Amino acid sequence: MDSSQRQQLSELVEDLTTSGQMQLNQDKMKKLKNICRVSNECIDHVYHSAMSQLNQDHAEIRLSAFQVISELFSRSHHFRTLLVENFQV
Repeated sequence: MDSSQRQQLSELVEDLTTSGQMQLNQDKMKKLKNICRVSNECIDHVYHSAMSQLNQDHAEIRLSAFQVISELFSRSHHFRTLLVENFQV
């Protein structure tokens, strides 16, 4: 994964989780999922970005982060593995 993809993923997660909307922006979510298909490194980066947003004090940010996590959980085996490993620790 190159630095431009890493930056784009970080921006997408940030935009999705700080929009203040009740629903995720589907266009941005589609871009995020398309980039995640490139490699497991991309999924790793999104996982860590989403988990850091999940630790924020703001409830709307946590809700949006949870929605991102939920979407990726249903589509990516690698993402599920990362999440389950985190909960087993």
